[in-house]
Amino acid sequence: MLRYILLLLLFFPQGIFADIIYLKNRQILEGKIVEETKDTITLEIRRGGWSAQIVLSKDQIVKIERKKDPWEILMEEYKKRRKRAIQKDTLKEWEKLGQWCLEKKLEKEAKKAFLEAFRLQKMQLQRSPSAEGWYKLGLWCLKKGLRKQGKEAFQKAIQLNPDHPGARKALGYVRYQGKWIPEWEYEKRREEELRLKGYVKYKGKWYHYKALEVLLRTSQMESVELVEKLKRRVEELEEEYEKLEDSYRRLERQYDRLLRRFLSLERTLEENRRNLKWLTRYVRIQADLLENLRRQFKQWETGRR
Repeated sequence: MLRYILLLLLFFPQGIFADIIYLKNRQILEGKIVEETKDTITLEIRRGGWSAQIVLSKDQIVKIERKKDPWEILMEEYKKRRKRAIQKDTLKEWEKLGQWCLEKKLEKEAKKAFLEAFRLQKMQLQRSPSAEGWYKLGLWCLKKGLRKQGKEAFQKAIQLNPDHPGARKALGYVRYQGKWIPEWEYEKRREEELRLKGYVKYKGKWYHYKALEVLLRTSQMESVELVEKLKRRVEELEEEYEKLEDSYRRLERQYDRLLRRFLSLERTLEENRRNLKWLTRYVRIQADLLENLRRQFKQWETGRR
């Protein structure tokens, strides 16, 4: 089993954050130490979807290098900071911890820290309540992502001061005819009033029916003008298309003429090439005949002498 694991380690090395164990037989094992007793160490080795645990006697071991991955280091630092915040239990410490968690992308831990900060502020306001204090606490909660706690703080504010404008608006209330009503109710009443006054909703906006008639007539006239412009533009494009089509046809005819001329020149060139080849053969034959005649003449002169 150990040999099989060592073979896997050879071809699939562990990450740079593994614990490293040096054995007396000069072998090196990399993995995660999951258990340690007085006499043994249990090492877990992971390779993709495969994992195995081996138990080593400390007598086999020369040296151990313990390494931590970045996540473990980060969580250790978080635990230290949280422990310090718990010991001091001050608003400043919890806010500081929450901000640090946000910087390190620890959103859940940040929310826990901000909840502790909210707890302290809530206790302070319960001892000396004020509408403005609860309102500011609600704004702080929204800034820190604590929507539920923010709503609770705004509700506390309007319990102490029913006319607090900031808290009312934060809870979705609107001031209407001297009273605070929910926004949905305000929208409903406003629509009823506008309809009674002769207003009509058109494309998400309210228009008086007379103004809407003018608008629609104007829009219709503009639509007619736009249609006429489009018609004229279509006619212009059709004329341009006809001109382009004529130009294309002329070019096509010119291309046909040039192609025929090219083919004619190509045939002429081929004929000239054949003629040149025949002429070259004829010249060679004549040259051979002349050479034969020259040799015969020399022989005749030699025999004559």
